[in-house]
Amino acid sequence: MTMTATTVMLVMMTIMCTSTAQILQKQAAMELNAGDNSKTGLLNPDIMKSMALLGCGMGLWLLVLNRMDVSVAYPLLSANFIVVHLLARWKLGEEITANRVIGSVIIIAGMAFLFSGSTQ
Repeated sequence: MTMTATTVMLVMMTIMCTSTAQILQKQAAMELNAGDNSKTGLLNPDIMKSMALLGCGMGLWLLVLNRMDVSVAYPLLSANFIVVHLLARWKLGEEITANRVIGSVIIIAGMAFLFSGSTQ
């Protein structure tokens, strides 16, 4: 199995689906915390969108696993941490601290290290 452009795109789409789902879950939790009882539980539009994205992410992930060894593919999902940081800043106004930046750099370095030794 080799890493093709299609496989890279599938991994990136998986990361975007699952990361976006996390932001939607946070938005739903914030609405619930704000006392908006009209949008509680599974009927909350953000929860429903999140579940749809997670389902799409799983389908995409299965396509990735069909093309790559899980031991190579799974570490790539650590990019979710970085994407969630960026989306949280953009959509929720969360602060990106120096520690979060350093952590993201370590994640990127770890992914590069793991992937550089891959035969895929």
